[in-house]
Amino acid sequence: MPPAQILNHEKLVAILTDMHMAEGFVRLNKLPEGIPTDSAFYAAVYRKHSVTIAQVDSAFKWYTINNPGLMEKIYEEVLEKLSNIETSLKNQ
Repeated sequence: MPPAQILNHEKLVAILTDMHMAEGFVRLNKLPEGIPTDSAFYAAVYRKHSVTIAQVDSAFKWYTINNPGLMEKIYEEVLEKLSNIETSLKNQ
């Protein structure tokens, strides 16, 4: 169980899922000059989830160091969510 100041694993799953989606969007689309890059997309993810980069970094480090098994589970959940999103989009 993480300390109170560390994001819970459900919130971290949601944040990481959105971050990977944002990163994928930036990588797959050649954005015209003047369109925000991945750092702007990450900032939007942090705003959406009402967190700071420091909170996300702290949570990532805490789970990686103190509970690597749970960190692996977190990424399995992220991959499952991304796979479900991909399937949903293909079926539209």
